[in-house]
Amino acid sequence: MCSIENIGGDVSINMGGKTLATVSYREVIAPDFTLVGYEQRAKKHAQCVIDKIVKAALQQAALDSNVDAILENAISARSQSSC
Repeated sequence: MCSIENIGGDVSINMGGKTLATVSYREVIAPDFTLVGYEQRAKKHAQCVIDKIVKAALQQAALDSNVDAILENAISARSQSSC
């Protein structure tokens, strides 16, 4: 006898008809498992992953912007002091 204990697959993140990302999702099949519930949890998982990616990208962009501003200020201060 064969039993299936896990279910999973990839959730595609699409925008403008193009796939931007694919997020894997797996879960253990519980006695109260329903396909509708699984699909909702898979979608929620994909949304959370994308939210984390966007948040990290925004933080990195802000950090890069701050580094650029610090370097520009340092260069400006150095060039003003050497005149």
